This record gives sequence, structure tokens and C-alpha cells, in this order.
Amino acid sequence: MTWDIYFTGLHVPESIEHNNVDMRIHHTETIKITYVPSENFHQVNTYLQKEPIIIFLSKNSVNGFHYGLETQGITLDNYSVDFMAVGEETSEAVEEKFLQPAQIPEIQNAFGLIQALQSIQKKPVMLITAEETRPELPNWLDEEGWDYCHLAVYSTTLKQNHHLQKIFKNTQNEIIIFTSPSTVLGFLKSINAANFKSINSRLVSIGSTTTRSIEEQFGSVFLESSRPKLATLTKELVAELLTNPIPQGITG
Repeated sequence: MTWDIYFTGLHVPESIEHNNVDMRIHHTETIKITYVPSENFHQVNTYLQKEPIIIFLSKNSVNGFHYGLETQGITLDNYSVDFMAVGEETSEAVEEKFLQPAQIPEIQNAFGLIQALQSIQKKPVMLITAEETRPELPNWLDEEGWDYCHLAVYSTTLKQNHHLQKIFKNTQNEIIIFTSPSTVLGFLKSINAANFKSINSRLVSIGSTTTRSIEEQFGSVFLESSRPKLATLTKELVAELLTNPIPQGITG
């Protein structure tokens, strides 16, 4: 049989080792990212002087922060900063843009960041996120009295992907790959579905936050990546398809 694999995020792996798994790859983006300097970006210089920890929740937050610095003519060359990042791809983006490694929490989500921060002495924090972000980490920083500024450096818009709507068949040999909560909502928007209650296709998640978003929309996750990295997700998916029996009644 042939598996139809839909990537709903901004990127598709450069190469996928199929290992004799017959698959068709569809890049059907369901979101659009726009980088916009935060309204309070004027606080950047003040906080950089405090030798802060700069925390990134996604690769897009790294790119958006870098874009904002370039727009304002600011460099980090003369400042002493530390970086924290959720996910290897985010950490790699930090090193690419700022030539310095970032600490990755053991649990790679906001709760993991909270645990990491609990283990160190308080110092100023710059939290770099999307315009819409989950509240757990900002709320904790407020409750614990940390000195921080929150910079929203990009916006995420849900796309109505008409090509996805046209080719999606809602069958069990289709696999939908989600790389963020926004891709979950963008997918539902594209297929004009209120939630996943009537969806037969298999849902694959890049990590716990995305899994939570799928489950909030009454979806069942077929596979969650052990690490929030697209290459890891696709490798584990291929391995699962090699061992998981074909659903009864499915034909190629």
C-alpha cells in the first residue's frame, strides 16, 4: 500500500529514508509566519545590559528576534548573555544566528524551561515568543517574581490551503504531520472541520505541546516524536510504519 504523508508546517525534511515504505510526500502548509518587531522592542538594550538569559520557544522566535535586532541596528557582540531554547532545531538556529550554544531543557517545552529555571539563581530574562503563546511560562515568571521582558517577535496566520482540501481523502493510509499547535488549527481550517472527531487519518505530533493541541481538538495521536526535531519524527514514523500492521480494510 501507499502512505500519503502530509507535512502541514513550513518545512519538509531534505531527505527521508523510506526503507522500502511506499509513501507519497505532500507539503501542504497550513500556517504563514510574519516577523514583526515587538511593540516593546525598545526594552532590548536595557535588558541586554543586565546580562540576561534569552529564552526561545521555537526556531521562528530565534529568526524573529534576529530580524528585530537587525531592524534596530542592535548586535549582541558587546553583551554577555546566556541562551535557553526548546528543541534541537531551535538551539541550532541560536548557534547559527548568534554563534553561541543554547541550553536545552531535559523536558522540551515550557514546563521543562520552568524546571531548568528553578535550578539556577534568579537573573533577568528575555522571553522571545510568537504574538500568541501559551501562558504557562510567563505566568510562572510573574508568580515567582523574576525580572523579565516578554518580546513577541512574529505572528502566525492560519492558511486556508485549498490544495490540501482538494487532495485530502480522510482515509487511514493518510498521515498528517503536525509541527506546532498552529498547524493543528490550520489543518482543521483547511479541511473545514470543527475538530478531529470525524477524521480517520493518522495524526503525528512533533512533541507534547502539539500533542496537547491535537487532543484538545478530540484527536488521537498515532505517534509523538521522542525529540522535537523533524528528522527524528520522520525516522521514527518510517520505523513505526514498518512494524505497525496495516489497518483492516486498507488497500494501496
